[in-house]
Amino acid sequence: MIVSNVEIVTILVTLFFGAPIFWNIQKFELIKSFTFIRLVIIINESLKIQVFIGLVLFILAWVWTSANFKFDGLLIGIVYTYLVVGFFIYLPSLFCLNFIKFIVKISLKKQKNSALKNPNENEFDKNFKTVILDTLTVKLERNLTTEEIVTFSVPRSGIAYEMILDFISDHDKSKIDIERYVCNVVFENKETTHNI
Repeated sequence: MIVSNVEIVTILVTLFFGAPIFWNIQKFELIKSFTFIRLVIIINESLKIQVFIGLVLFILAWVWTSANFKFDGLLIGIVYTYLVVGFFIYLPSLFCLNFIKFIVKISLKKQKNSALKNPNENEFDKNFKTVILDTLTVKLERNLTTEEIVTFSVPRSGIAYEMILDFISDHDKSKIDIERYVCNVVFENKETTHNI
């Protein structure tokens, strides 16, 4: 089917697919702490809104054509293009992104486990590192980057472990506060490692 007003249809379909993604990027503050996994999660969340938009467009087109209104060709073109793009381009791409996300998560989990496995460290260090990394993952609502895992897996004194754990476990600290803290610790670790 060749739709009429191709330019208008293309712009509207792009907006209908893009607006939910950009809205969720703002809502979940992806720009402040970008990771591939968070991007895929946001696109998955946007899919709910996009399905709703598709249903509304489909019902609207059905009612519009049933009532024999003029300009039904534009609306039918938008619905047709939205469905074709959704089923044959967007969903397969989303499936591929989720598959890549799955592979990345497995690789990060392996890196986390290998960072925790050090034959020279005792149970005390291993337990604190595990609790700190798990708490950060929960509080930040995302998987940690390799750099963050390595930084927070550095052996420390018992007091240092306690200080880190107290800060990230504090219920008064917002997610943004913890993100800033993590960024500062990673930066400080880079500087210390670079100066050695």
